[in-house]
Amino acid sequence: MQLQPALAVLDELRSLAAEDDSRLCAAKDRLAAAEAEVSAARSAFESASTRAEVSERVMRGAEELLAPDMAPHTSAPTSPHPGPAVQREPRTTAQEIMTFVRPRGRATRSEVVEHLRLTRPDLKPSSIRRRMSKLFADKKLVRVERGTYAPSPAAAEGDA
Repeated sequence: MQLQPALAVLDELRSLAAEDDSRLCAAKDRLAAAEAEVSAARSAFESASTRAEVSERVMRGAEELLAPDMAPHTSAPTSPHPGPAVQREPRTTAQEIMTFVRPRGRATRSEVVEHLRLTRPDLKPSSIRRRMSKLFADKKLVRVERGTYAPSPAAAEGDA
């Protein structure tokens, strides 16, 4: 009767497989939660960065307007962050759109327009929509469904 030991081993293997499957499901859930957290943190960082750039541009514009009247009273603002100030090139509308869409994996045209309306008040909604259409035509964005876009596989790598 060698069948009994073989059935015992089979039961043990089934038990181990069920335990491994349970661990795999738990790991997938933790990974999904971590990816969502990273995406949210990246989005918050990019939004804060964009807002800081806009604020800096507005401040420089105000300083230029007030410079003749306020020259003796102005002083250079100090950054709350130690170290040299990092001068970055302003991002293009296409870069702003891709920066918003990439971490989410997909976004509606309305979500993109609303986000950029808040972070880049200098942009008109019509120009944002036109630029999205151009990104679609250039295959940087793909249309997932009507009014919803995702980065194309090539654009997901970072070229836009």
